[in-house]
Amino acid sequence: YKNRGYDDEMFYDTVHDLWCKNNECKEVFGIRGTFVFKRWFRRFFLNTLFSFGRLEIGAVSFPREQFKEIKQGDRVFDCHIPSGGRLPIEEVYASLKKAYAFFKKEGVLKDDIMIVTCHSWILYPETVKVFGENTNLRKFADLFDIVFSEEDPENDNFWRIFGVEYKDIDKAPQDSSLRRNLVAYLKN
Repeated sequence: YKNRGYDDEMFYDTVHDLWCKNNECKEVFGIRGTFVFKRWFRRFFLNTLFSFGRLEIGAVSFPREQFKEIKQGDRVFDCHIPSGGRLPIEEVYASLKKAYAFFKKEGVLKDDIMIVTCHSWILYPETVKVFGENTNLRKFADLFDIVFSEEDPENDNFWRIFGVEYKDIDKAPQDSSLRRNLVAYLKN
């Protein structure tokens, strides 16, 4: 990072997320390590994904057909939400501002516009209904226009919310309002 001129804060934010992934693996599988190497993890080492406080953002090609002013193949900035705690909307805004300044300096913004995309269970329209009106998760979801959504019949994101590999809703921890609300939603 230093050789590329990136600041220490970005490096420490990145290392913090690697620490969070290590903790996720311990929580879900009982061992230290990571189990999300395929798409996301390696991008840190390829310098295509960068940490900006609460969010990680990297330039990618828009994968869909035309959506409003965005065409397939246009450069957009994909957002990943690291685990490791709450998602205060103020920290989201601060991360977006840092990312904008970074990508502008790197010369990768077209017409000084940064279109941010995000593929997350948080944005799934049915899940958003579970969030309270004035919660940070709802405020985050409200930042985006939904281009597409897909159901997850295998419930592969169960571990992201409940910290366990199994998918038995009756055994899911309910130690937060988010977990309790999601359990009730999934049971219905």
